[in-house]
Amino acid sequence: MGSQPALRTRHALARQAAERKLPPWAADIDVASWAQYFLKYVISHPAVTCAIAGSTRLSHLVDNQAAGRGRLPDAAMRRRMEEYWDASAGESRLLDGTAAAGSRC
Repeated sequence: MGSQPALRTRHALARQAAERKLPPWAADIDVASWAQYFLKYVISHPAVTCAIAGSTRLSHLVDNQAAGRGRLPDAAMRRRMEEYWDASAGESRLLDGTAAAGSRC
């Protein structure tokens, strides 16, 4: 079972996602938002039998429900999703100056 992360972590993740663009290939798995990206990643994992997503607004609920429709990522696509998130995190650190000089991103 997967549940939403702790409040502080969830807000940090949302802030980070807001600063990034969805990858162009997200449409290949019917993803139209970062919430759908994250939820599809979680619910497509073979070990997850139940995902609990938090919704404070009706628009969040509708967006979360959309993640359960359409194509789900397979193992190869989940790796691609991880790689994209990790790579874009490195770019964000470089842009805002928080990456140490000479460090790998």
